Amino acid sequence: GNSFEYYYDYYRGIMPWSQLTVSSNGNAQEFMNNAANMNARYANFYGTYGGLLTDMIYIINNKTTQEQSRYVYVKSVARIMKVYYAWYVSDVNGSMPYLDAFQARYGGTKTPKYETQDQLYKIFDDELKEVVNQIQNTIATSQVTFGNKDLIYGGKMDKWIKAANTIRIKIALRLSKRDPQRMAVIINDVISKPLMTSPDDDFSIRGRRFTE
Repeated sequence: GNSFEYYYDYYRGIMPWSQLTVSSNGNAQEFMNNAANMNARYANFYGTYGGLLTDMIYIINNKTTQEQSRYVYVKSVARIMKVYYAWYVSDVNGSMPYLDAFQARYGGTKTPKYETQDQLYKIFDDELKEVVNQIQNTIATSQVTFGNKDLIYGGKMDKWIKAANTIRIKIALRLSKRDPQRMAVIINDVISKPLMTSPDDDFSIRGRRFTE
């Protein structure tokens, strides 16, 4: 529902700058001077998405052990989405708070420390790897079902595994010049695992018709 994020970041920012698109009147000399509405992703993550996903994870973590065991899939999806969007934010902002972020309402700090982007990429990779292992080691019949609430994969956890593994590769590719050895280690670890291989695996929201 947040089309302006894409509009400003891509149509008004990245695409003209990379010469993929141009205004119908041509780009003026100062066409990149106004960045007033750019980087909405940062405000969205810290103002909405990151907090909501953290709340989901926190609520599940505070259930009884028996109840927690029924919400492994739900928690895993929340963690994948949080890592994905945090990476999306860090990709253009670099260092940012992650581990200590969103914890103030739960007794944590109001001034979370920043992780460097190098630290974040390690954290993201470790978390995605852990999530995939947890999904694969969980019996599906023991889990709370998503019903029609999973608008991306319809509760198909094999698809979420593919998404998490593929995101690991996408993050690793950012290290191609910074740390090619670590990139190779990650890719070699994940390349034989389930990956997104067809349009059916696409990591995007599927619209559906709502009926009364």
